[in-house]
Amino acid sequence: MRRPLIQITIGDHRVAALLERLAQQMAATQADIDALTTRIDTSTTAITTAVAGIRADIDALKGTNPDLDLTALSAKVDALEAAAGGTTELDAENPVPEPIA
Repeated sequence: MRRPLIQITIGDHRVAALLERLAQQMAATQADIDALTTRIDTSTTAITTAVAGIRADIDALKGTNPDLDLTALSAKVDALEAAAGGTTELDAENPVPEPIA
């Protein structure tokens, strides 16, 4: 662990421990970033899969209950699908940079 440039002596060791823990949490590692990226990819895939399932359910409801007004539900699913697509597009626009050798 690297040593701080300055050291502040605090009488209450709980505060000092809290400050040290906060400093450690702020130092994101590449592994942390990669793990977050993987979680976002997994969530995006899950949302896309869920949207397809919801659309199939809506189509089934339309077929069995033609009197139901599913307009608002369909609009919300459209918005969810657009948000998931936007996440995928954002990921594609910002590829992981090559490491500097």
